[in-house]
Amino acid sequence: AALAGGGRPGEWKTIMDEVPPLLAPLSPQAPVVTRRAVVAQTSTDPTDERFPMLIYDGETFGDFRLRMSFKIVSGVKEQMAGIVFRYANPSNFYVLRASALGHNARFYKVVDGLRSDPIGPQLEISTNVWHTLAVECRGNRILCWFDDKLLMPALHDSTFTAGKIGFWTKSDAVSYFGDTTINYTPRVPR
Repeated sequence: AALAGGGRPGEWKTIMDEVPPLLAPLSPQAPVVTRRAVVAQTSTDPTDERFPMLIYDGETFGDFRLRMSFKIVSGVKEQMAGIVFRYANPSNFYVLRASALGHNARFYKVVDGLRSDPIGPQLEISTNVWHTLAVECRGNRILCWFDDKLLMPALHDSTFTAGKIGFWTKSDAVSYFGDTTINYTPRVPR
């Protein structure tokens, strides 16, 4: 777990939740949901500039494509979930996040704790419904998707060429994360 900004650290735990099946139903009688383990951020600390993250520390990723499912469950001040990537530390990373309250998806770059201007469209994001976010990085080219639709033209930024990946939330947002896949080229030490 990591925290950018102030407030208490996130509370990350594994819980059971109803999620869409991994394979498309073969008949109309097949279940449309199944119960599986998901990762949940459950802390409701309302600190405004508070960004709980859960970082996968087992690998450093250069070029990759990550796709994850998320469900925004609740939040009074914020209702957000996202992907943190090319993460170096709590003050240096990229993030792609979705906001149900703000009705948007945004890409940010955080350098030395300072957040860039947002890039991304306005769109409706339902709460208590599973959605997907995806990011692909190839060199300095970054592509972003929401529910399998390209969000914006390719971004080009060379600030971070490699880093960790993880899940991201803001303030009092309670969000669930599941069904995450990552395709990548392993980095070979020199």
